[in-house]
Amino acid sequence: MDFGSSGRRRRKEDEQIAKFRLRSRLCVRENRGVGQSYCAAARSDPWHASYHEREYGFPVADDSSLLERLALEINQAGLSWLTILKKREAFRRAFEGFDPATVASYGRRERRRLLSDADIVRNRAKVDAVIENARRIVLLAREHGSFAAWLQMHHPHSLPK
Repeated sequence: MDFGSSGRRRRKEDEQIAKFRLRSRLCVRENRGVGQSYCAAARSDPWHASYHEREYGFPVADDSSLLERLALEINQAGLSWLTILKKREAFRRAFEGFDPATVASYGRRERRRLLSDADIVRNRAKVDAVIENARRIVLLAREHGSFAAWLQMHHPHSLPK
């Protein structure tokens, strides 16, 4: 008997439910009795609300999006997340859509260009970290098919209870 499409559909539904439950737990766990949780605070701010409702706590599967998230987190260190969200489009332009192969190929000229771009965070260590991480992602993708596949290999197979 072939359960192919219905089995795949059921697994897909189970994955979506698991993702929703994980995201819900993130929002609940985040508020540790100290002020307001990000989930509650995000709703009142247009920058945070959009990010929270479309991305926060949701998994990402393509390498460009993973590099973007990594780059934004790198650049957020010491700054507010709002600052990074407001600069996000500038980061996308500056890092050419966060294509890992493109960013990994950056040399001195691109590095100088990034460090002179007033629309992004111009910190030498952060720019270098994004470029080096792109290089590592390219290497992992060669070995494992994609960075996302490498991450999945290291992901727990079930959600914590």
